[in-house]
Order: sequence, then C-alpha cells, then structure tokens
Amino acid sequence: MVAWICTVFKEEAPYLREWVSFHVAAGFEHFVLYDNDSSDDWRQQLGPAIERGIVEVRDWPGHGRQVAAYNDAIRRKPECDWLAFIDCDEFLFAVNGGDLSRSLLRYRESPGVVVHWRQFGTNGHESYGPGFVIERFTKSVGCSNPHTKPIVRPWLVREFFSPHYACFLKGAKAVNERNELVPYRGTLENHSDNLLRVNHYQTKSVEEFRKKCDRGVACLPLDHSEKFVDFDYAVKRIGQYGRTEDRGALVFLDATRRIYRDVFGEDPPC
Repeated sequence: MVAWICTVFKEEAPYLREWVSFHVAAGFEHFVLYDNDSSDDWRQQLGPAIERGIVEVRDWPGHGRQVAAYNDAIRRKPECDWLAFIDCDEFLFAVNGGDLSRSLLRYRESPGVVVHWRQFGTNGHESYGPGFVIERFTKSVGCSNPHTKPIVRPWLVREFFSPHYACFLKGAKAVNERNELVPYRGTLENHSDNLLRVNHYQTKSVEEFRKKCDRGVACLPLDHSEKFVDFDYAVKRIGQYGRTEDRGALVFLDATRRIYRDVFGEDPPC
C-alpha cells in the first residue's frame, strides 16, 4: 500500500531533511508540503528531494490556513492508498520498526486511522545544536497523549475541520490502532500507542521553542497565535514531558542516515 504525508511548514529549513529521510525510512513514499510564507533556505534544503520527485511543495501564504491546505490536498485526489496529516515537529512510525505502509493493511477496511501523540520535552537543552532531532531529544512523558493525528483514505474524506481529525463520507468513522471506531474529534481518553506512534517534539530546546511560539500556530488566525504570558512557566510545564528515556524512534536511525546520504548527497549533521 502506498502511503504519503501532507504537511504545512513555516521556517523549518534546519529540520526538513531529517524529517523527510526519517519518514522514507518509516515507509512513506511521497510528501506534499505547503509552504506558509517561509523566508529561510528551505528550497536549498529540499532541492535534491524535489528533483527526485520525493517531495512537492505548494505555495500557501496567509495566516490560519492549515486546515484549508489539508482540504486542498484532498480535493487534488492524491494517488495514494493512505495520506497522513502531521506537522514537521511530529515523527510518525510503526512501533515494531517495520514499514508503516504494511502496518496499515490491518486498517484497510476503514476510511482512516488515528494515531496518538507522545510528547517530548527539552532534554535540558537551552539552545539549538547539531544532530538529528530524534537523537537530541530522547526523553518523553512515557505514554501516549489523548490528541491524535489522522492517516486517511483520501477519496473517503468529506472535509477537514481540524488538523486532528477528518470527517468522512456517508458518516463513516476512523478507527484507533486497536481497530476500534472513534468519534469525530481530535482527542480520545481511551488511548494507546503500542502499535503506531507520533513522537511530538513540541519544544525541542528552549531557544527553538521560543522561536516557534513567536511564529504562532498555523491553524489559527494571527490574532489568536500561540503566545505565552509567562514563557518560563510554559517551558517548565512542557519540560515535565521529558522524564522518561524514550528511544523508540531510534530504531530508524541507521536507515534515516542512509537515506539522508542517498537523497541529499552529503553526510547528515553530527
């Protein structure tokens, strides 16, 4: 089964090569990216992957247009069996270290499957440093989070109303990793991530988190952007995510490095 990823990005150039390489290693074949007014060197970073047809990028300016981008991707009728909708700070994979597109076979009778976050903190890092995100940040909350991200059969989607869930044709419902029907919402209380997981590197370092907060949230208008009145408190609160050593994503590390070299023609950062 062919699996693609769709995302909206802004000022993510330092992370894009790792993110693409990791997800190729995890079992995805193609990436549909929407550039939301980036001013960094993303073209240089992604150029080799675009030339090889692994990545396509669409211009998508304006504030609060993440959900609109998702609906645009659906309307274009992508030629894939599954389309995952995640962000560039999220790493989606099969926990057993296998090809995620094969893991999705068990959900082929459903219009979509929702995958739960696992939250990661700062790992004690104050500033940006070299190396892969999955290597720099290895401490998580240690369990799944109620929030979900969807992987859908694109021709069965009626519309997105949130980055966290899709509404399907004829009232159909997505399932969770246990193949249980789930309601139309982006959070679920009865959650697990034993089979499929989204590592959510929400903060990275303190410096990187501050920059992220200043950019705002892609799914909200500018006047509702993510701003923290007490930034230090926010960092401390989210830092509580990083209490448990969590190296699950590193099962893909060697493959990610190999794909990085093959696609981008140079060694990954150390």
